[in-house]
Amino acid sequence: MALLAGSAIAFFALPGLAAAGDPLEIALVGFRACSGATTPKITQVAQYPTQPPQIASFPTDVDIVSMSIGGNDIGFPDFAQACVLRQGCGGPTMLNATLAKINGQLPGRLADTYASLRAAAGPTTEVFVLGYPQIVGAVRQGGGCSYLTGQERPIIRDVVAQLNGVISQASAAAGFTYLDATTAGSPFLGHELCTRGSYFTNISSAFPFHPNLNGQGAYQDLLTRALRLAGFLAG
Repeated sequence: MALLAGSAIAFFALPGLAAAGDPLEIALVGFRACSGATTPKITQVAQYPTQPPQIASFPTDVDIVSMSIGGNDIGFPDFAQACVLRQGCGGPTMLNATLAKINGQLPGRLADTYASLRAAAGPTTEVFVLGYPQIVGAVRQGGGCSYLTGQERPIIRDVVAQLNGVISQASAAAGFTYLDATTAGSPFLGHELCTRGSYFTNISSAFPFHPNLNGQGAYQDLLTRALRLAGFLAG
């Protein structure tokens, strides 16, 4: 039995596995993820009147939980939009504020959230934490993303790297499995924003800089590999 929690950045990964795989291997029993979620929305407060804290109605017979959380806590969507719309990603003030949230606020928030999740899920549930992919490549390809300067690309990539580093450390401390979306062999590589066949929505989307359907498939691929290694899926 599987459940999806956290932000809805990978909303199709577990449902896609449940639909495509052997129903005896994996069945989706809960979908708690919600776009725009922050850590308090998982453990403490309602995101919407009809969306209570995600662990409030946690099933008791869950073997697998997949989750992604942290990007909204640091205001990454606003930061990324500033890189697109304003020179220098909004300047050093915005960058320093974002990094302060990553390295100052986020570790404690993740530790508390993961502890609450473990208490709700029980000691034997396997929790897979999805890391964030790099949304822009290290260098410009063709005419894509001409609005990003040579200085802004490494800034964005460094913010994502630091965010993932904190999430990875917190996941390990909680005994969860972290899935790296940026490592060699990741299905996201080569499909960054503004590339041909990009796996991300653009700034005009209702949910900018989120994985599109192909990006959801990439997350499904990452999760499939992890579930096979853990013995939840055959093959």
